[in-house]
Amino acid sequence: MSYRIRTEITGAAGAPWVNTTHWDDSLGMRVEDAVNNIWSFWDAIAGLMHSDLVIQVDPTVTLQNDDGGQPTGTTTVVTDPIGGTNTSHMLPTQTQALIHFGTGYYNQGREVTGKLYVPGLCESANTPNGLLETGDQGTIQDAIDAVWNGGSGLSTPGMLIYSRKIQAAFPVTGAVVRSKWAVLRSRRD
Repeated sequence: MSYRIRTEITGAAGAPWVNTTHWDDSLGMRVEDAVNNIWSFWDAIAGLMHSDLVIQVDPTVTLQNDDGGQPTGTTTVVTDPIGGTNTSHMLPTQTQALIHFGTGYYNQGREVTGKLYVPGLCESANTPNGLLETGDQGTIQDAIDAVWNGGSGLSTPGMLIYSRKIQAAFPVTGAVVRSKWAVLRSRRD
């Protein structure tokens, strides 16, 4: 079984933005640990996000069967909202940072991968060349590394990528924050 945790970001045109992450409970991770991990990620990067934004990790967590991804129930945890704190001008809402996750699992010659988009970043994160500023890229990388790579204090990371096509979940083996912006006019990024 795994936990499916949604995060909703509100406070700007084009919002709400929703991110979904999956967490493995077979390693002894409690639902509170999984929620704390993703909450810690958003809290660590809130200083890069515009001050109008509110990040809320959904307190209702879906319990999900790993074989087929069917929901088996829900549970509720306590979460606090996180406010963005950056006061510089927000980038266009379709311009978002992209975190790419690898699993090391291949199906029909292609790796099962995942993505997480970080919306609401500001002009201060944009270089003159139109790339994600290196220091901000490092902040996001450090924050996601702390989460997927043992943020729960377990010896084995508990973050998963769920594949709808295969209807199975696979452990994350790496995360990379891209220097190029994801421009969400489509889901090709």
